[in-house]
Amino acid sequence: MLWEMRNANCIGDVIAACTSVNSAVTIMELLMEEGMVIISDNGRVEWIHSLFPKVGENGLDEDLFAYLDEVGLSFRCSPGLGQIRATLETSLRRARQMLKRLPPFGRSVLFIGDDDYTSIVLSRFIEGEIVVIDKDINVLKTIADASDRFGLNISVHEHDVLQKLPRHLIGRFDMVHFDPIDEGFWLGAWAETAEAALIKQKGSRMFVSVSPSRLGDRYISFQRFLVEKGYVFEDRILNCNEYPLTPDLPPFYRSFLDRKFQTKDLKSWLTQTPLAVYTDLLVFKRQIESWPMPLSNYLERRRSI
Repeated sequence: MLWEMRNANCIGDVIAACTSVNSAVTIMELLMEEGMVIISDNGRVEWIHSLFPKVGENGLDEDLFAYLDEVGLSFRCSPGLGQIRATLETSLRRARQMLKRLPPFGRSVLFIGDDDYTSIVLSRFIEGEIVVIDKDINVLKTIADASDRFGLNISVHEHDVLQKLPRHLIGRFDMVHFDPIDEGFWLGAWAETAEAALIKQKGSRMFVSVSPSRLGDRYISFQRFLVEKGYVFEDRILNCNEYPLTPDLPPFYRSFLDRKFQTKDLKSWLTQTPLAVYTDLLVFKRQIESWPMPLSNYLERRRSI
């Protein structure tokens, strides 16, 4: 609760973080006694001392930056896995957004697929557990190699999101990031895996790199699924993700470029005319530990009592 209320600007924010007036009053009385906060007559909250240390904004060291640049240049997308790799700057932007919301305790993060190597970037900023699951063995090998070479705390596991999540990864993580194939049932498979992996308590977060406008009606279904699980929409970082279009694109993008620009030599054309696809970074936060029972079940329970 303290972590969720760290940025509270008014007593209403504190109550929302604590989920009850009694808890909010008790915590604020304690903080006022310790001289950490002042509450004005109109309910505004003024923090005298921060509850937690500020997030660092240090950049990557030159060796790791050069390594990521090197593996990025050598990476080849696998059309069968729907891969389209984002820029290194994208991974930095994602990592900073995740870092803002990670508590200074616990810090357990899961990446469901990570051919952009954001896990490597994030691991340079935090002390905590980072796990990557992916179907692409080459991606896992690169991440494991970086973890060994630079002393990072990243573990990797080969896993297909269409399969059930291994038991030891269920309900274990404070935060999950995924960059799904946003067509058909794939988005649902990623979302179900992410929800299963997150700890079942308020404040756990899901980061999704996707374009709501491209999803259309599927975005409504996606949000409905999350709401039923107790999540609320928290933030949307517009155009956070940049994906340069390269000749080894998935078939969908290749056919789109062929139709739109009517080019015969796609490879040479992309070399002369660099293009990129942009998507947003969506943040969903678990607001309650679990939804109350459906109204019909509640009424039946009351009748039986």
